[in-house]
Amino acid sequence: MPGTAAPVNPADVKKRAEVGDMKAQFQYGFMLYMGCNDLDTNHTAAAQWWRSAAAQGDLMAMVDLGQLYITGDGVPQDPQEAIRLFRKAGDAGEMHGYYHLAGMYGVGNGVKKDYSEEAKWYRVLAEKGVVDAMFMLGKFYDEGHGVPEDDDQAAIWWKRAAEKGHKIAAAQYAAIEARKGGESAARAAKDLQQQALKGNGQAAFSLAELYLKGEGVTLDQKLAKRWFEVAGENNYGVIEIANRYWAGRGLAKDPARAAYWYQRIGCGFSGYQLGKMYELGDGVPKDYSKAAECYQKSMESATHARLGLAELTARGLGVERDEKKALDLYRESAERELGGVAFGMAMGYDLGRGVPHDDVEAARWWKVSGTYHNGGAALNLGRKLVSGSDVQRDLVGAYVWMTLGSDIYYYAKSAREELAPHLTSEQRKMADMQVENYRENKNRLGAFYEDSEPVSKVPIEQLREAADRDDPHALFSLAYRLETGQGITRSTAAAMQLYKQVVLEGGANLYASLAGEYEYGTGRPKDSKLALVWYRAAAEAGSARAQYRLGKAYEAGDGLDMNPVEAFKWFTLAGDRLPDATAKAELLKTGLSDKQIAEALTSAAELRSSFAR
Repeated sequence: MPGTAAPVNPADVKKRAEVGDMKAQFQYGFMLYMGCNDLDTNHTAAAQWWRSAAAQGDLMAMVDLGQLYITGDGVPQDPQEAIRLFRKAGDAGEMHGYYHLAGMYGVGNGVKKDYSEEAKWYRVLAEKGVVDAMFMLGKFYDEGHGVPEDDDQAAIWWKRAAEKGHKIAAAQYAAIEARKGGESAARAAKDLQQQALKGNGQAAFSLAELYLKGEGVTLDQKLAKRWFEVAGENNYGVIEIANRYWAGRGLAKDPARAAYWYQRIGCGFSGYQLGKMYELGDGVPKDYSKAAECYQKSMESATHARLGLAELTARGLGVERDEKKALDLYRESAERELGGVAFGMAMGYDLGRGVPHDDVEAARWWKVSGTYHNGGAALNLGRKLVSGSDVQRDLVGAYVWMTLGSDIYYYAKSAREELAPHLTSEQRKMADMQVENYRENKNRLGAFYEDSEPVSKVPIEQLREAADRDDPHALFSLAYRLETGQGITRSTAAAMQLYKQVVLEGGANLYASLAGEYEYGTGRPKDSKLALVWYRAAAEAGSARAQYRLGKAYEAGDGLDMNPVEAFKWFTLAGDRLPDATAKAELLKTGLSDKQIAEALTSAAELRSSFAR
């Protein structure tokens, strides 16, 4: 938090604070909050001292106390009180108050979410000379966030921020001018080059993109490569540069150069990409142990890394072979990836991107995402339930979701610990029971998408045909192409519909797709045992083609003990959508007793009920 540097002797500061010295009260509170100068961290005491200082008119104490009321850190969470303090500090001349007030409108915390109101407060700050607010206002005009999209206004505010030394704003201003063409574009490109030569990585990156597109400069891929390298050496856009080299997007494909940049970042941030390169020997010597190490280090940040480790573990490459552990990793990977898609849906409704803004729908998708083990989504929903923002206030429900999120997300764990003292023992008991229920009964279906061929290289018609067959990879890829406008007219709304289909219907199909890859050895080592494991998972999730395949396995004793009753059950279920399966079930039925038929139909009905849930 912003504040005055603490004096050396906390005892002296405390004495002055106790006799009413406003500045000392703020300083002593700061020392307690940070746990510095040999004092133990005590946020509750810090809040008390800041409250005393704020009551006497200390503006920074008002701002810092307001931030505590947002998080519930040392005080009961109270967004409305935070807003009152921010506004009071801002009205008295402390611009940090207005800055935080703008953010409250942006996220809808304590007030109804209102992007135009958020933009209004940034404008107030920008007109008072706050550089960061100038930059944000330019960004809003560039994106049409809370204000009409307007390149001219974006340029005006970025230029003002640039004149006050804001490097990113300077690069953004030059880039937007370069896109206009003509003499001003050439001047802007030259300005970008001067900034880049002075170490502005953002300017170098923007200049590289201009050379790729021929905007304001002559199209020149060699110069684009040169400026991308300059940007990387100044630690800007390093992952994007590495990705471009690996995929051959805008730069000639160069695995060795991609590996160089991925290694600069380290496994913690680029573990999946670097792990894949070590696994394939692409740009670096093949090394399964290093691949496994990179996958392991980045599992929490990259779903594909978990999947990569699962592949190595299943085959015993670079790590000890362990099929059970591999299956667990596959399942966790699937759940997290599906949670990520649902997270995108929640963001869409939350921001009104591709679908009408709808707080209720956003909250529903936060819940879906949290259920599929997305820690960030679980924390987000928990916070909404605490604040009563967009959904009815529910502290027990908030504790449940923060607990589920805390399994994989540190900040969710921290938020849960802060919330816990505000629940009664009975409420805690209720919450713990709900958590166990979610963990035992949550839907085990999920999805994953493996990076093989870059999405942009697959013909649109081929993707459409595969998507029409409910191919999960094609559904996701087509949605991505629609969202980004790669080779197809951009339509965020259509993309959101496909993402929704992936989440609501795609889990079973994704498991069936994985099973097929193991059965036929397409993209994965052929393994009939693993194929049946995944066919069963898909069948139990409602995939008709997986139910049919499982029925055939039981009918013929192919990888499973022959069991005509089980075969009849699965053919019956598949028959809801596949006529051929109904014919198979009728044929088997003639050889079964009435009791066997009744048992199979009862089991099938129970499974149908689970599909509906």
